[in-house]
Amino acid sequence: MGNTGDTPTSDRSTPDVRDLVDLQRLMQVIVDHTADAIVRFDRDLRYDFVNDRSVEMAGIPRDRFLGSTQSDLGYPPEEVAVREERIAKVFASGDVTTYHDTITNLEGERHYETTLLPQRDEHGRVAHVIVTSRDVTSRHLAEEALVRAAARDPLTGLANRTALVDVLEQSLANIESTNLSTAVLLIDLDRFKLVNDSLGHSVGDRLLCLAAERLQALSRSGDLVARHGGDEFVVVMSDLNDPAEAVRTALRITEGFRHPLLSGDTELSTTTSIGISVTASTRQGLVDATDLIREADTAMYVAKANGRDGVAVFDETLRASVDDRLRTENQLRGALGRGEMAVWYQPEVDLRTGQIHSAEALLRWHHPSGEVYPAARFIEVAEDSGLIVPLGAWVLDQVAAQAAEWSDLNLCIRINLAPRQLNDPELLAIFDAALAQHGARASQICAEITETALLHDTPAATRNLNGLVERGVSIAIDDFGTGYASLTYLRRYHVDVLKVDRSFVTDIVTSSRDQRLTAAVVAMARQLDIVVTAEGVETRAQADVVRTLGCTGAQGYLWSPAVPPAEFELIVKRHH
Repeated sequence: MGNTGDTPTSDRSTPDVRDLVDLQRLMQVIVDHTADAIVRFDRDLRYDFVNDRSVEMAGIPRDRFLGSTQSDLGYPPEEVAVREERIAKVFASGDVTTYHDTITNLEGERHYETTLLPQRDEHGRVAHVIVTSRDVTSRHLAEEALVRAAARDPLTGLANRTALVDVLEQSLANIESTNLSTAVLLIDLDRFKLVNDSLGHSVGDRLLCLAAERLQALSRSGDLVARHGGDEFVVVMSDLNDPAEAVRTALRITEGFRHPLLSGDTELSTTTSIGISVTASTRQGLVDATDLIREADTAMYVAKANGRDGVAVFDETLRASVDDRLRTENQLRGALGRGEMAVWYQPEVDLRTGQIHSAEALLRWHHPSGEVYPAARFIEVAEDSGLIVPLGAWVLDQVAAQAAEWSDLNLCIRINLAPRQLNDPELLAIFDAALAQHGARASQICAEITETALLHDTPAATRNLNGLVERGVSIAIDDFGTGYASLTYLRRYHVDVLKVDRSFVTDIVTSSRDQRLTAAVVAMARQLDIVVTAEGVETRAQADVVRTLGCTGAQGYLWSPAVPPAEFELIVKRHH
């Protein structure tokens, strides 16, 4: 059929006038808001375009630029001669060329990277030359500082701490003249010690090198990336128009590290905790490089305390939080020696008989303040500081003694093993010694591990878990459903018990979704000959539902919270 109307059809493969106008506006916004100065010269070496940044840098009105030569604008003859010779060469050769210039003005010595670009007409002739100039003073100062200090980290090739402080001091000194901000990002690799201890120092060194490469790729061009020491890195972001750019960069880094680092055929994984400190001209003279790094370090510890794999920005309230954490760590170091630690026990009930068949050993701290702290109040500090290893060995000794004392109660005592304990090469020796000293049997013990601990899947953890199984210890996965356990892990480690996390139990009476999820866990577990128990049961209705869904065991406040051993014995006798 022919076209019956008078309106011509539009071929959208060819941009119409509106598209071209929109594109022109877009380019104008980009050109006028870039940090680079951009000008254009015609064949008579006269300006026929200048962007806003050029006008700002020169302090010359735009209408004076247009149609003028550089001599007309009063630039020194020797500078004009050099610049015009460069432009003439590009007109003649058509080549893109780049120069580095140093200019002294009222702001002091500034360094620029200038690029000349040929713009051709429809016949291919060079009709204009576009000149872009970028202020690279901060980068130049950083490079000079590296040369002066000869300060590169021998492992990663990054700047070391000496160069870091030098560059940061230069950046802080530069703040007043630029009226811009400087930010410090302090990046810590989460659980790096676990990798180092379990896979060896050579793998740890390789991880540090790969992390350094990724940090450089994720940082802005011109930012200084330095190794601060150990598994800590620092990024110095100078000349920030918007301090929020530091947060955006930090978030980009955390996201980038969620993807594995590749070393040949091997994948190495780590996440990052990042602290940020920002200073502006209003703080000049009040903080130095060391202060800024210390503030970023404080924020980094808060990011770790908030669960790792995140970002925190320094303020004075963070300092109080970190001081409290350090105080907790210092008090915790002497807690065992002062006799402040205790092991309490929470019963687990067989839902089929109502009898208590297991007890979970839970660490309690009789804090100097007079409070009894549950493990959740201090366990993360213990893990980060490494105190979890001696604490864990002490708990294991206490549990072995209690298991021997309760041998006639026919109980299985469940003991929680932290990731660092799982990777401790001395774990099996400590376990054997405790059982031998107190006359307990390995079959009386059940090792509880979290799904997250399985993710590390290190040779040391595998050896320890297999060694425990060979000795007759049963294995339970704690908080099941909140982590990343796969069927592969459940099969590999001969898991005996899955403990459904309390988050599934809280609303299980009314939530059909939680009921279906729990039923699915039970069905899967049965196929693998794994027993399922429910955590956090507080009401009779919850107990009835989880029993109906197939859970054979349960623990929670419905029966008892964790209590001291003597009180636990009374509870057991009442149930029997």
